[in-house]
Amino acid sequence: MSVTCLFSWEQLVKMKEEQVEFWTADGTRKLRILDYDGKTKTIYLICVQTGKVSWPLSFQRLQKVHEKIQKGQIALFPNEIEKLVPTWGNYITALLNVLGCQDHGSPSLKIR
Repeated sequence: MSVTCLFSWEQLVKMKEEQVEFWTADGTRKLRILDYDGKTKTIYLICVQTGKVSWPLSFQRLQKVHEKIQKGQIALFPNEIEKLVPTWGNYITALLNVLGCQDHGSPSLKIR
């Protein structure tokens, strides 16, 4: 079964409007998009259990990570994403997973 990736700015806005909740990649916390800034194209996530609000995450950075995953340059794993966007690996992995993003043959996933 093929999953369609819904990654887009419009989909992030829709997730915020519909208050879509999703689990972090490690499954310990539930998140949702609390707010967004259409002018700067940034989003803010909130941990549902604690109420803690994240730093702003730019759509541009998120898009760069998504492109690298789609090209197979990195895997959709928190530790790989941490190398590109420090401290965001767990949250970005979860967000891209809920949007249906899948990596396509990243080098770290190939059997040697």
